[in-house]
Amino acid sequence: MNIPSILVSILLGLECLGFFVLTLPAKSSVRSSVVRFVEDNGIALKIWHFWRIALIFVGLLFADAIRGIAAKRDEKSELTPNDKLALAKLMAQRNMYLCGSCLLVAYAIWRVEALVKELQVKTEVVKKAE
Repeated sequence: MNIPSILVSILLGLECLGFFVLTLPAKSSVRSSVVRFVEDNGIALKIWHFWRIALIFVGLLFADAIRGIAAKRDEKSELTPNDKLALAKLMAQRNMYLCGSCLLVAYAIWRVEALVKELQVKTEVVKKAE
């Protein structure tokens, strides 16, 4: 694996861990404290900002992988161990699935974070009404 693929794999693993933490069956106070920690802590905000910038590069790698698949789609090759075209097709498909999975989990994390924030606001409204 090349360096961008390794970095995308690490990012995907961290995203899966973050998604797992946000979706754990916990009290709403625990979830809201995690979201508040990310919003209020300076270091966490810098990490969050770096993560968003990294997703832009993952999107570019995804587009490059799709371009690589489209460029090699019409060429014929035999599946032999020494076939460089088949290897290039395999690498392009691997990169597409890896980057696509990373972008999908990132979208899921953004959506879960928005839902947790919305839930936090609504529970505060209900507590004030009582």
